[in-house]
Amino acid sequence: MFIIRELKQNELAFFLTSFENEGWDNELTHIACLYESYPNDFFIAYKDEVLVGYVLAVKESEIFGTISNLLVLKEFRSQGFGKELLSFALKHLDGCQIAIDSIQGKEKIYAAFGFKPYYESSLFSFNSSITIHTNSNITVSDVSLPSFLECNKNSLKNTSYISCIFNSNSTLCKAVYKDQLISSYAILFPYKNGYKIVLASSDIDESLSLLSNLTQDLEYSRSIYMEISQIEQLNAVLVNLLNMEKISSTIKMYNKILK
Repeated sequence: MFIIRELKQNELAFFLTSFENEGWDNELTHIACLYESYPNDFFIAYKDEVLVGYVLAVKESEIFGTISNLLVLKEFRSQGFGKELLSFALKHLDGCQIAIDSIQGKEKIYAAFGFKPYYESSLFSFNSSITIHTNSNITVSDVSLPSFLECNKNSLKNTSYISCIFNSNSTLCKAVYKDQLISSYAILFPYKNGYKIVLASSDIDESLSLLSNLTQDLEYSRSIYMEISQIEQLNAVLVNLLNMEKISSTIKMYNKILK
């Protein structure tokens, strides 16, 4: 019998180990905080009491959700379990606009479920040992949780997730302030063989200052990763300035566009 049920808290470590064994890289801090904020949106699947796979169907609001970490263990692939997990996730998020990332060339799998591709997002890397030239007039500061929440109050769907990220010892957040408000910010956390940076900025000088500040004290020659979409023009400039290497690409797909 095929069963899909909620993942229990004591199974989270095994969840992460399963992905590692399958060669997937998971952002540990992100997953831990995501589970703390959305514990009812992690699912595990069994066939005759044997583990088959997982899926996350995170309902971020009443109108928006994301599907990710859809994993079928190697020995159970090409048997229809992936479609079963995807169908279950879609039902869990029924009525929502749903976002999902597809590996390039696999879009037809999700298109069969009503998803359409909208833009490409790529993972890039650069080396922490490079010299980043910055504007000396720009001051980079530590970020308090209240100021970060105020900066993102119109886009945040779950403040408990952000609070968890900020309270993690493995996460570092820096910002540039203008008129006592955050103008740009960047968050750094461990990833793969180095670190990943999430950057939010509309100013190239502020972006470079943030990257320089976050990377200057890291171990020499560690890899720095950044996820950059083709609709983020400023980050595309960073790719060229820092001579970043493209690691992989995914296609952002949606089942519908909200009006």
